[in-house]
Amino acid sequence: MTLVPAGGGEATPFWCLPCGHLGTADAVLNTILFLPLGALLGQLGAGLATVAAAGIGGSTAIELLQTALPGRHPTAGDIVANGLGAVLGLVLWRRLVRGLPSVRTWTALGVAALVAMAAASASSPPPGVLYGQHTPSLGTLDVYDGDVLDARVGGLPVQSGPLEDSDAIRERLGAPAAFSVSFRVGTPPPGWAPLFAIFSADQEEALFVAIRGDDVLVRSRSMAGRLRFAEPSMVVPGGLAGLEPGDTAVVSGRVEQAGFCLETSVLEVCGLGPDPLQGWRLLRRDLGVPVALWTLLSAGVVAFVSASMLLAGRRRTAWMAIAGLSALALALPTLTPLATLRIPALLIGLAAGGLTARVVGGRGPANAGA
Repeated sequence: MTLVPAGGGEATPFWCLPCGHLGTADAVLNTILFLPLGALLGQLGAGLATVAAAGIGGSTAIELLQTALPGRHPTAGDIVANGLGAVLGLVLWRRLVRGLPSVRTWTALGVAALVAMAAASASSPPPGVLYGQHTPSLGTLDVYDGDVLDARVGGLPVQSGPLEDSDAIRERLGAPAAFSVSFRVGTPPPGWAPLFAIFSADQEEALFVAIRGDDVLVRSRSMAGRLRFAEPSMVVPGGLAGLEPGDTAVVSGRVEQAGFCLETSVLEVCGLGPDPLQGWRLLRRDLGVPVALWTLLSAGVVAFVSASMLLAGRRRTAWMAIAGLSALALALPTLTPLATLRIPALLIGLAAGGLTARVVGGRGPANAGA
């Protein structure tokens, strides 16, 4: 996975812990990557010092090999995260050998994860002077040959260049406010081409609207970006389908109780935005994975947690814990407008978890040892 050429990315100093605009996401991924190593060595009877040495030594070897691979940028942060992942894998393995965590533990972890995802999705525009950009040229991205006729955020016009009313724009972005972009359609670009953007002086993205073929992408700054996780993009396939170069079109977005709504001259799609059940979207963006697969992955996470809860304690107690967790999850959209929840994933996961617990644990209360 890590010894193949990569698609470039920003080069970072070796001793940075961690670096880059996705530094936190990279650290989490590198920690998860070495969990199986720690668990395997734990199964073979290795101690803490042996596992730590294997994790750090193996990671160092990988980083040295990456120096010869295009697009790879070895860092000390990767070595630290890999070593920590191996140790954590050992700790988790030993804990699971002793027995499943208690219902109370699973409930606390589940609630904390859902609340963290909701908090990460909250709008958090960057400070300082903001700059509007109409069809900008942003390095590796394509350049859109259409023309922006008018751009507004919360009703305030946004021109190209420094924004004198940056504070007012930032206040509306933090609401988050509706935006609209009227433009003359250009040639459909093969890759993502920025149509309209707002950046800070430090090149921190506040709002980003792009076009690829007939698809439309919208991304806005959230707390996840401040913590150096990925900003999940909202993509509407075919949002400009049927329009020809030279036509006038409009792309607008607004927030409703059901989530983010993106409207174009062709169609309207609501319910977009970060999903508390899909926390892994904060680790990498634009993976090209179908929504149906994300839903199944989300359901799998819920199934695992609910089955473990059922096996870890008395059935009645576990179901009460799951009910409380579900109630909190269903209430998250009221905590932050962008924290929309995929109800099918929740229901499928709970059903699958209950069935798994019934098959594995029978009809008795639960396994002892929890």
